[in-house]
Amino acid sequence: MCETFAFRRYAVRLIPVSIALALTLCFATTCPAIELFNTLPTPLADTNLGYGSLSNTTIAYAQSFSTSAESYVLTGVTLRLSSNATTGSFRVSIYGFDTATNAPSSSLFSSVIFEGFPTGVTFTGADVLFPVNDLTLEPSKRYYVVASNSNITPGLAWGDSQNNKAVGTNYSNEFYAGSNTSGATWSFAPPVQSNIAPFIMQVTAVPEPSSFLMAIASAGITAWVVRRRNRARNSAEIAE
Repeated sequence: MCETFAFRRYAVRLIPVSIALALTLCFATTCPAIELFNTLPTPLADTNLGYGSLSNTTIAYAQSFSTSAESYVLTGVTLRLSSNATTGSFRVSIYGFDTATNAPSSSLFSSVIFEGFPTGVTFTGADVLFPVNDLTLEPSKRYYVVASNSNITPGLAWGDSQNNKAVGTNYSNEFYAGSNTSGATWSFAPPVQSNIAPFIMQVTAVPEPSSFLMAIASAGITAWVVRRRNRARNSAEIAE
């Protein structure tokens, strides 16, 4: 009888550990990064490919993307950039989306994901990845990726596809915007449809893991309750 109780207590203690390990493995193997926006398949040599020039510090460009009905953790933003500069500073940020104006809003949300000189950029254009860590995106929200030039001379340019010739996914109902006042005011287009030029970028994310952590916590509480019941039952049987 004592051996049975001892085994039961040991098994109960393993419940939270087992569930945590299972959820961790599940998350690592079945939750790869997904694309919230992607126009990178647009060929680099496409004749409809243009570049929005960030020629001075007052100019900024922005491209929106959206989340679905769950929270995400942003993992990376890739931009198609062109420059013949070798030094200077360039900034990539995530802004909120103002539903009243369709424009980027730093007051609703603002997070700088990169600031410095982007390595790997060429004059003919290159897709440059900016990794992101620990930036949570809310469900069913629209955000902007904002590119601005801090002090790169003679400047930097962000690729865009003219005449509705972009190739990719999750971009057709998004917005793009430009500013020549360092983001104080923005001009913007209607949802990308015909004759509109989405910027060339990719935004990747994974589902936010808080739901898994809640499951682990719940398993821990359940195991604690079972353990308490077993202890009470053992005490009662010993007393008899």
